[in-house]
This record gives sequence, structure tokens and C-alpha cells, in this order.
Amino acid sequence: RRERNRILARKTRLRKKLFFEALQRRVTNLKTENELLRGVAQRRLGDADRRAALGGLHSELPKVVTENMGQATEVIKKTDFAMMKLLTTAQKSFVITDPSTPDNPIVYASPEFTKLTGYAPAEIVGRNCRFLQGP
Repeated sequence: RRERNRILARKTRLRKKLFFEALQRRVTNLKTENELLRGVAQRRLGDADRRAALGGLHSELPKVVTENMGQATEVIKKTDFAMMKLLTTAQKSFVITDPSTPDNPIVYASPEFTKLTGYAPAEIVGRNCRFLQGP
């Protein structure tokens, strides 16, 4: 039991690290995009328009990212919980196809899958999964 708890704790730490690193990359990308847009605005707009457009903007990162790690951790926990809930639900939602026949028709759709997609089992069974991609 103790070993299982250690393994679960390690997986949770790795998942949180992954989410935090992804959040940091996203913030960095948004900051870069913001600087590029700022440069475009400074080159193409007049002084009055520039002040109106850029007046309320800040060049610093939000404190939740840079200083308040407790709040950042809470954001990650909420995201982590939402992702785990989504994955748990998604694991129940599946179809089974028959690869031994041409075009891999669906032979079974789980009740969660029919609930998620809104299709009745009769509309799904016998068709290829490509119909889920849309028109």
C-alpha cells in the first residue's frame, strides 16, 4: 500500500510539473506575441491612437505566475482535477471496430459514447469512425 501511494504521488508530481511547464511555455509565448503586437502598434499607429491602444497594458507577467506560487498551484490543481475527470469519463466512452473486415466497421459503441456523441447505437454500428469527423 505504501509503495502504491509513493507511485501515485510520483505520478501526480510529474503531471503537475508537466502542467506547470506547459503553463509557463504558454505565458512565454503570449508574452512574445504581445511584444510583437506592441511593436506593430508602435510602428503603424499615430501617437494618439498608440496611447489609446496601449495605455492600459502592462508589460509584466501577472503575479500569479511570478510570485504567488500558492495561487498558481491551486490553478494547476483545478486543471489537474478537471483533466482527470475528463479522462475518467473519456475512458468509459469508446467504440470497438472489426479490423478483419473491409473499412473497419464499428461493432460496438459504449453507452457513454452514445450519450457523449448523441448518436443512437443503430446509427453507429456498421459504420466507419470517419463519420465522426464531420462533413
